[in-house]
Amino acid sequence: MIFNRSKIQGACRGFIAYALNNASPRIQLAFIAILVKLIGVSFIGLAYIFNYQPLTIVTSMLLLVWLGVMFAIAIPQTDVFLAARRRWLKKAWHVSIVILSIVVIAEILVLTVVHTSSNNDNILSSSTKDSIKHAFADSDATMLIKQATENVLDGKNPYVHADTISAIMRYNSDNSPWNKITPIRTGQFADAFPYPTEAQLQLVWQDAVASTAGQPTPEIESRLNYPAASFLLLTPFRALGIDNLGIALLIIIIPVLVCAAMSMQPQQRIYFILYILFAFELWNTLLSGDVRMLYLPFVLAGWLMAPRRPWLSAIFIGIAVATRQNCWFLLPFYLIYIWQTAGSRTALRSGAITAATFLGINAPFIIAAPQVYLSSVLAPLTANFFPMGNGLISLVTSGIIHLDSLVLFSVMEIVILVGCVLWYKRYAKRYPHTGIILAVIPLFFAWRSLLGYFYIVDIVLIAAILSQQRNSTAKALPAAYDETHALVPSTYP
Repeated sequence: MIFNRSKIQGACRGFIAYALNNASPRIQLAFIAILVKLIGVSFIGLAYIFNYQPLTIVTSMLLLVWLGVMFAIAIPQTDVFLAARRRWLKKAWHVSIVILSIVVIAEILVLTVVHTSSNNDNILSSSTKDSIKHAFADSDATMLIKQATENVLDGKNPYVHADTISAIMRYNSDNSPWNKITPIRTGQFADAFPYPTEAQLQLVWQDAVASTAGQPTPEIESRLNYPAASFLLLTPFRALGIDNLGIALLIIIIPVLVCAAMSMQPQQRIYFILYILFAFELWNTLLSGDVRMLYLPFVLAGWLMAPRRPWLSAIFIGIAVATRQNCWFLLPFYLIYIWQTAGSRTALRSGAITAATFLGINAPFIIAAPQVYLSSVLAPLTANFFPMGNGLISLVTSGIIHLDSLVLFSVMEIVILVGCVLWYKRYAKRYPHTGIILAVIPLFFAWRSLLGYFYIVDIVLIAAILSQQRNSTAKALPAAYDETHALVPSTYP
């Protein structure tokens, strides 16, 4: 035989042994933190199954713990701290890898069964099928993005011609379309708090569908709430007949992930590949065709390129902030990062390039209908939406406290943002990658604090840590850890 089976098996065992025994403490901790995410997300499912919203408080607590762990991972000295605790950390890391591998296999099996059940009605019950179908059905945001790409191809202004009702009626695959709308606290929903009941949502939906006035229903958000790159990046794929946005996202994201891996030393790439494999939010988003991950490759490329190619990095960050508003929170930290690594002049140029990129993408729509554009894109900041999410706001959405004003949360968000920026300005040179985590911490205190704001920044952080070894001078290990040979000899990533 051309291939020696025993040699291949031996090589695989050696490769696995190397990967399990040579990860730095921070990388080991990062994989353990993935379990924290999974447990937190599972409590959201339990709250939905048992119709008991206080369970989401556990998700919020675990989200806060996860943010703290990721912040610690961004600090190089955490390697030194964990070196003295290498025994329990190594065991926990190995257990985490096993559990995460089991979860990957289980998810593949479940999705296979779901796909098979579409051709065999006896495999799953109708209620189970409906629950899974609902979980993977498009959100109203995704459907509005699809509608926007078609409007662009038809020569229409997507902001002027945005219509949630028609988008849902055309693209929705769920049996309860009223659960896909974003309600506004007005009209029939004026006294509904903390969120309208399903019966109220259904009634407003039926009224909207039956209406012949042609005017937007005031209780339903019908504006396209995202900057123009959110649909312009996807329009070429729709023009080519690719209607599944998950495929489009895959085509955009995978090359950037590959380039990120290539920026690392060969012995570090395995950890990044494993981390991406266990990034369940990423794969579930791609499978569902949800567009909320669209900004990820641009933030990833922008942050990794910042020290070496700041002008190209600024273009990528400009595309990111032209895609989703939550990227706006990253901008001050990114500019401070450039300032500390390349100087104030480069930071000013990078800021100008970022602004020019944003305006270049959005200017045609701003000029065509400035009032419509501003009211649409600024709606997440100005509209009277209901509280939602898994940050501190879960105390309100779960009914533990009754606070129907967003003022306190807005003040907290601003104060925390300013505090994070000031801290990073002082310590950015020492802890440059903490900016990735600090950028999302204010969102934990927001009136709308969705998990999607948080659970992909870790991919950027891990890529930055693993690529740092190739782009900076290696530091010697502390003696207490070097003796164990638990990392690639005498270096930290």
